[in-house]
Amino acid sequence: MNHTKEKEFWGAIAMFVVLMIVTASLFVFEIPAKNEGSVKLIIGVLVGGFSPIIYRILGTDPAETEKKNAQIKSLEAENEELRTRVNHLESMFIDLQNKVIDKLSSLQNINHESS
Repeated sequence: MNHTKEKEFWGAIAMFVVLMIVTASLFVFEIPAKNEGSVKLIIGVLVGGFSPIIYRILGTDPAETEKKNAQIKSLEAENEELRTRVNHLESMFIDLQNKVIDKLSSLQNINHESS
């Protein structure tokens, strides 16, 4: 692992541990009724924060994954365009072969008639 990736990995582990401690403390300490809405909001934000942390721990980046998916779609479209071109060129080549064969046949017939 390079130095930056290693820092990201350990930073993500530290954030995961902090989030687990905060979540566990919510079970231990009683929450006043007047703060219950705020605490639920904070818990929602914490849960939403797990996804990027897990991605960092696993070594994947959601933006990078999305970028690669876009590249794959672009390459698939390019591949389809190239296949269409190849099919067109193949049909043109077959047509050219047929024309050459016809010309050679007519030349051969002319040679046989003149001899």
